[in-house]
Amino acid sequence: MVVMADPVVSEDKLFRLLSLPRCENCKAELLKALFVVFGTVTDPDKGLHLEFLAKDPLSRDFIRQVLISSGFDPKTSARNGYFTCYFKDGDVIKDVFGKMGVNSVVFDVINRKMIGEIRNSANRLVNFETANIKKSIGASAKYIEAIKYLDSLGMVSTLPPELEEAANLRMENFQMSLSELARQTKPPVSKSGFLHRLDRILEIAEKVKKRGESRSDE
Repeated sequence: MVVMADPVVSEDKLFRLLSLPRCENCKAELLKALFVVFGTVTDPDKGLHLEFLAKDPLSRDFIRQVLISSGFDPKTSARNGYFTCYFKDGDVIKDVFGKMGVNSVVFDVINRKMIGEIRNSANRLVNFETANIKKSIGASAKYIEAIKYLDSLGMVSTLPPELEEAANLRMENFQMSLSELARQTKPPVSKSGFLHRLDRILEIAEKVKKRGESRSDE
């Protein structure tokens, strides 16, 4: 959705405003008149974009000078037969409307922007957590597969005590992280220490598999 000001004020009347005193209130009124005649603003949900569309370069330059005198430095372009001054920065657009005294628009811009930022932040967090979960599941799967293989051969109970303990903790607590599992050992070990035990189990399982495969090839 694009919100466009109603052309209530003619361009001729707008240009006559130049003869008014340059007090702050007059600048605010002139900005509002500029927006009424030339302004458009996009729906904040689709990305803020405030434009002033003029039909010729002279009018565009006049609009730019008024904006600059009010403390704003717009970007300019020419497209589709229009000469434009525009802003894409949400904070600047908020300030432009604030200068006009249109506080309801300012609050709407702020609220929409905050909602957008919260939504984007939440999506980044969800994506990050999802990636971490997938990574953790992938890492755990290879150890669980190795432990199941050794268990199928009745070999878990033949492992060194600390490895047997690690294997049983891993199989009995699928939901626990490595840090949580490490704290369950007796005595507790570090996360890296527990991971080292799982790596040793994986190494043993791979060696047993290779021996089995070489015998089957004979």
